[in-house]
Amino acid sequence: NKMYLDEYLVGNITTRSADNETTDSAAGGTALACGNRTNNEVVGLTTDGKPMANILEMCQMQDKATGIIVNSHTSDATPAAFTSHTSNRKDYKQIINQMASQNINLVWGGCVKQRCGYGDKFEVPKKKGYTCVSDKSSLAKEAKKTYDDPSTELKLWADFAKGSEYQIAYDIGYGKSYDGYDDGD
Repeated sequence: NKMYLDEYLVGNITTRSADNETTDSAAGGTALACGNRTNNEVVGLTTDGKPMANILEMCQMQDKATGIIVNSHTSDATPAAFTSHTSNRKDYKQIINQMASQNINLVWGGCVKQRCGYGDKFEVPKKKGYTCVSDKSSLAKEAKKTYDDPSTELKLWADFAKGSEYQIAYDIGYGKSYDGYDDGD
């Protein structure tokens, strides 16, 4: 099976970290997001600690709408590589604060509350002017607003993790199996 983009995007990329033969997701994500290697545990910084522009920031400089959608917790190293800059992939509070300060149009992921220790999982995004949702009906309501009035700027933070979960269930919309087909559940 070919992807639609295959005819447009051809090439390869090496995501090995700068300081280890085995990369972690922080360094691998940074290589994908920024186009340069960095050390393991590092997000969005050069090997000497300078911030590197990532693809999300480059799109924002061109006035493009941006978003990050993950089924893991929002502050995980991989989404962080596309949205923040820190020397420690486990500095979750700094990552969330940077993400919320980026003016990303859509942030959709898992639980911030347990990972960052905030009493309200939307504490930081709310302070930065995000509309925050945690259920399908609220999401549909916000999507309808933007659909009805395309001039409305989308600034939406969604967190669908349940209870103490760190991530979104893999089977949302697919039933009990995760094979890409709706089981009708």
